[in-house]
Amino acid sequence: MKKLTHITMKKLTHITMKKLTDITMNKLTHITMKKLTHITMNSSSFYFLHSKGKRDSVAGIFTKIEYLMVNSWKE
Repeated sequence: MKKLTHITMKKLTHITMKKLTDITMNKLTHITMKKLTHITMNSSSFYFLHSKGKRDSVAGIFTKIEYLMVNSWKE
């Protein structure tokens, strides 16, 4: 029982972590990028319509978020 538990735990953890990471990273990147872009586009357009003076700072923040998201998922 002790050996079986050890091997099972080790293998299961390794396989699960690897597979889960791959699947999660891919799906998460896709969903996050799509949703983030979608939300950003809507929010920024809405924001621009109501306050044109702050357009640059808002666009800059969204660009930084997208850039950080892309980089963090790829690493």
